[in-house]
Amino acid sequence: MRIAWPPASYSRAVPTVRVLLALLAATVFLLAAASVARAEDNITRSVSMKTVAVPTPRAPGGISAKTGIVLDAETGRQLWARGVNKRRLIASTTKIMTALVAISRTTPNEMLTATNYRSGIGESLLGLKPGERMSAQDLIKGLLLESGNDAADTLAAGTASSRAAFVQAMNRRARSLGLTRTRFANPIGLDSPNNYSTASDLAKLGRFALTVPRFSSVVDKAHLTLRSGPVTHRITNRNPLIGKYPWAVGVKTGHTLAAGYLLVGAAAKLDSRVVSVVTGEPTEAAREDDSAALLRYGRAFYRPVTPLKKKRSVYALPVQYQDDIKAKVYPRRDIAFAARNGEKVELRLDAPKEIKGPRSKDSIVGSAIVIRNGKQVASVPVALGAAVPAPPVTAVMLHALGKILPWLLLALGLAMIATVLLRRKQERTRRPGFVG
Repeated sequence: MRIAWPPASYSRAVPTVRVLLALLAATVFLLAAASVARAEDNITRSVSMKTVAVPTPRAPGGISAKTGIVLDAETGRQLWARGVNKRRLIASTTKIMTALVAISRTTPNEMLTATNYRSGIGESLLGLKPGERMSAQDLIKGLLLESGNDAADTLAAGTASSRAAFVQAMNRRARSLGLTRTRFANPIGLDSPNNYSTASDLAKLGRFALTVPRFSSVVDKAHLTLRSGPVTHRITNRNPLIGKYPWAVGVKTGHTLAAGYLLVGAAAKLDSRVVSVVTGEPTEAAREDDSAALLRYGRAFYRPVTPLKKKRSVYALPVQYQDDIKAKVYPRRDIAFAARNGEKVELRLDAPKEIKGPRSKDSIVGSAIVIRNGKQVASVPVALGAAVPAPPVTAVMLHALGKILPWLLLALGLAMIATVLLRRKQERTRRPGFVG
């Protein structure tokens, strides 16, 4: 019997193998293309972590105040205290609450009419004429800086059905703020057995007042000009700390013969605040010196920390296909704050695992995240400090080859197996007696 060559089975098998190899080659090509063109997927990595150490400052000595306190405005923690729960007459520090109630009942540009306030000898006055019109915010400025009793009377009469109703609102607000040892009898601070507070309560009140923008934006000013009425009033802050110490940011003075000299003070250290209170001081000088000493002491509990600086690289990112290059990234702005002892400050970077060129200098590639005691306090864009060039073609090809080499080897192995199987089948067809 005549044997046909090549056998029909071989002719049928070769197209099938070719198709399989073609599909495999297409798959390899697509995988290589996907590898080369993959996106820059961001990942978040921890860059640094440190625990802040602040040595405990030496407590101030020689404080002459009858009662006093300094506390952390954010946490309320007492840093120094003397007789903090003893009731004292509080004079014009009363006007802190007067301002808060008036702010809650007015808009800044709302116009109020000055009352016919009958002042006593030596009272602090803004100098309002009866019937004079002035904006609520200018009245609050005159109330807090010049300690104007006429401004307090005008705000009370203009924002409540009566002065007594205004005082009731002051006492309700005190209760809502947890000022359990505080009572108001008038909006001015005139001496009365029913107008009192404590150093602790006054510090809480000052701490809250500094969170109210219409209040805090006033008490840190040394001078202001009031122009909302027919008469221009130029006023000066009676708080001796403002203008003298750059860190002083408030709050309010007070004085009567019975109360002595008082001051609710406040100081800043970057983003942190401390609030102080002194009461029953014998002189203005003692009030100023003691307040400054307490505020310096409070500020010493904080250490400035700058986890991000524009000129300091956050991290050096690998560059795709170019192992000899590192792309340094820089924050777009500084971040600084005052940290307490033992606080943990962590810096995280949210950016690609590696940078793919070409990218221009100053390209935004992610963000730096500042974590303080487990809480995010800032997120700042980060940008390239230098341009990243396009990768060389040879580097891309070698990288792609490394990715597809296992697939090429697999294809080669399959081709060799197919060849061996075909040869064996071919040999069987050549044997004598084979019937096709």
